[in-house]
Amino acid sequence: FTTQLQPPPAPTLLAPGDGQTGVSTTPTLSWNVGGGGGGLTFRVQVATDAAFTNQILDDTAVTTLTRQIGPLANSTPYFWKVTARNLAGPGPASAVRSFTTIAAAPPAPALTSPPDGAQNIPLVTTLGWNSVATAVTYRLQLARDAAFTLIALDDSSLTATSRQVGP
Repeated sequence: FTTQLQPPPAPTLLAPGDGQTGVSTTPTLSWNVGGGGGGLTFRVQVATDAAFTNQILDDTAVTTLTRQIGPLANSTPYFWKVTARNLAGPGPASAVRSFTTIAAAPPAPALTSPPDGAQNIPLVTTLGWNSVATAVTYRLQLARDAAFTLIALDDSSLTATSRQVGP
């Protein structure tokens, strides 16, 4: 006698974690599935809404337990689910998970003082730059050479748009 092949069980989603933030814009989704027989393929669905009406990916031919996606938009929530399929047909879909992609890097601030090429700057002076709306902190590097191999100051904890420097 032979037994009838059953559709595979719902996959278990592994990564990214449910509700995870700061996810790369090119993440690798991973999952696991138990049983279901050989010849498994997977349907991976990704959307910007939990109802999957705005799908950005619907890949029905995945043959591994991972799928890299993207590039995705920055600072955007995404929802994903996976369905396994074997010769008996598709099994139930996994639970839906969500993640949010990392924020975009802010643009470089414009340097304001002293002006480029200025000479005879006092030993104690204030360096200034324009604010950037999305910046939380600023990193100021001061070097003795244009290639920045001889770093004199490296401060990444600044929240203001100026810093006094001197001997």
